[in-house]
Amino acid sequence: MIISKAQVQNIMKIYGKDSSSARLDNVKSTGAASKTDELSISNASRVMQKAMMAAKQAPDIRWDRVNDLKEKMAADTLDVSDEEIAEKIMEQALVDEYI
Repeated sequence: MIISKAQVQNIMKIYGKDSSSARLDNVKSTGAASKTDELSISNASRVMQKAMMAAKQAPDIRWDRVNDLKEKMAADTLDVSDEEIAEKIMEQALVDEYI
């Protein structure tokens, strides 16, 4: 069965008339001014919003940690194992792969 362009247009006209008349009947019966919009925010969203605000307000660089590491490096007391270094390299490589 072949459906012509004219048939599709006729169906769209019929559908358009039915849906528009149904919409007009719906507006007349319910009243357009009776509907109001509401916004509801869940508790989880509120907690997430507070966490995001706290993260934005936190400094980008933790100077206390930086200064502590600098002091340990200068005093040659910073002890980092080869495994820890390799683990951090692998973690960063995986993060870079996914991003």
